[in-house]
Amino acid sequence: MLDKHNLILSTTIEMSGEAAGIAIDGDSAYVAVPGAWGTPEGKMAVIDLTTETLSREINLGSEARGIKALFCVMITFILSTRISAIMRRTLFR
Repeated sequence: MLDKHNLILSTTIEMSGEAAGIAIDGDSAYVAVPGAWGTPEGKMAVIDLTTETLSREINLGSEARGIKALFCVMITFILSTRISAIMRRTLFR
Protein backbone atom coordinates (compact mmCIF):
# COMPACT_ATOMS: atom_id res chain seq x y z
CA MET A 1 0.00 0.00 0.00
CA LEU A 2 1.13 3.53 -0.72
CA ASP A 3 1.00 6.39 1.73
CA LYS A 4 -1.71 8.74 0.45
CA HIS A 5 0.33 11.85 1.30
CA ASN A 6 3.58 11.07 -0.52
CA LEU A 7 2.88 7.87 -2.53
CA ILE A 8 5.74 6.03 -0.85
CA LEU A 9 5.29 2.31 -0.15
CA SER A 10 4.10 2.08 3.46
CA THR A 11 2.78 -1.47 3.85
CA THR A 12 3.00 -4.76 2.02
CA ILE A 13 0.05 -7.13 2.35
CA GLU A 14 0.56 -10.83 1.63
CA MET A 15 -2.11 -12.50 -0.50
CA SER A 16 -2.27 -15.92 -2.13
CA GLY A 17 -1.37 -14.51 -5.55
CA GLU A 18 -0.78 -11.41 -7.63
CA ALA A 19 -3.22 -8.50 -7.60
CA ALA A 20 -4.90 -7.97 -10.97
CA GLY A 21 -7.34 -5.18 -10.18
CA ILE A 22 -8.61 -3.19 -7.25
CA ALA A 23 -11.83 -1.45 -6.30
CA ILE A 24 -12.55 0.52 -3.13
CA ASP A 25 -15.82 0.77 -1.23
CA GLY A 26 -15.72 2.69 2.03
CA ASP A 27 -12.99 1.30 4.30
CA SER A 28 -12.47 -1.84 2.21
CA ALA A 29 -10.41 -2.56 -0.88
CA TYR A 30 -11.45 -5.50 -3.06
CA VAL A 31 -8.52 -7.01 -4.94
CA ALA A 32 -8.81 -9.51 -7.80
CA VAL A 33 -6.44 -12.44 -7.30
CA PRO A 34 -6.64 -14.31 -10.62
CA GLY A 35 -4.31 -17.16 -9.74
CA ALA A 36 -1.15 -18.21 -11.52
CA TRP A 37 -0.94 -20.46 -14.55
CA GLY A 38 -2.60 -23.75 -13.70
CA THR A 39 -4.40 -22.42 -10.62
CA PRO A 40 -7.92 -23.86 -10.59
CA GLU A 41 -9.74 -20.84 -9.15
CA GLY A 42 -9.83 -17.08 -8.81
CA LYS A 43 -10.21 -15.23 -5.53
CA MET A 44 -11.10 -11.82 -4.21
CA ALA A 45 -9.04 -10.44 -1.34
CA VAL A 46 -10.72 -7.99 1.03
CA ILE A 47 -8.35 -5.51 2.64
CA ASP A 48 -9.29 -3.38 5.63
CA LEU A 49 -7.97 0.08 4.72
CA THR A 50 -8.19 1.30 8.31
CA THR A 51 -5.81 -1.33 9.68
CA GLU A 52 -4.06 -2.02 6.34
CA THR A 53 -4.50 -5.78 6.82
CA LEU A 54 -5.98 -8.62 4.80
CA SER A 55 -9.46 -9.30 6.20
CA ARG A 56 -10.13 -12.42 4.15
CA GLU A 57 -9.86 -14.02 0.75
CA ILE A 58 -13.04 -15.21 -0.92
CA ASN A 59 -12.69 -18.20 -3.23
CA LEU A 60 -14.79 -17.43 -6.30
CA GLY A 61 -14.35 -20.88 -7.82
CA SER A 62 -13.13 -22.10 -11.16
CA GLU A 63 -15.35 -19.72 -13.14
CA ALA A 64 -13.30 -16.82 -11.75
CA ARG A 65 -9.91 -18.25 -12.71
CA GLY A 66 -7.97 -15.49 -14.43
CA ILE A 67 -10.37 -12.86 -13.05
CA LYS A 68 -9.55 -9.39 -14.31
CA ALA A 69 -12.89 -7.61 -14.37
CA LEU A 70 -12.94 -6.98 -10.64
CA PHE A 71 -15.42 -4.14 -10.83
CA CYS A 72 -18.20 -6.45 -12.05
CA VAL A 73 -17.43 -8.96 -9.31
CA MET A 74 -17.12 -6.26 -6.65
CA ILE A 75 -20.39 -4.61 -7.59
CA THR A 76 -22.19 -7.97 -7.62
CA PHE A 77 -20.68 -8.89 -4.23
CA ILE A 78 -21.50 -5.53 -2.64
CA LEU A 79 -25.01 -5.38 -4.06
CA SER A 80 -25.83 -8.94 -3.03
CA THR A 81 -24.49 -8.25 0.48
CA ARG A 82 -26.50 -5.05 0.79
CA ILE A 83 -29.65 -6.60 -0.68
CA SER A 84 -29.32 -9.50 1.78
CA ALA A 85 -29.00 -7.03 4.67
CA ILE A 86 -32.05 -5.08 3.48
CA MET A 87 -34.06 -8.28 3.10
CA ARG A 88 -33.08 -9.45 6.60
CA ARG A 89 -34.12 -6.09 8.09
CA THR A 90 -37.40 -6.14 6.15
CA LEU A 91 -38.35 -9.76 6.71
CA PHE A 92 -37.36 -10.04 10.35
CA ARG A 93 -38.87 -6.87 11.80
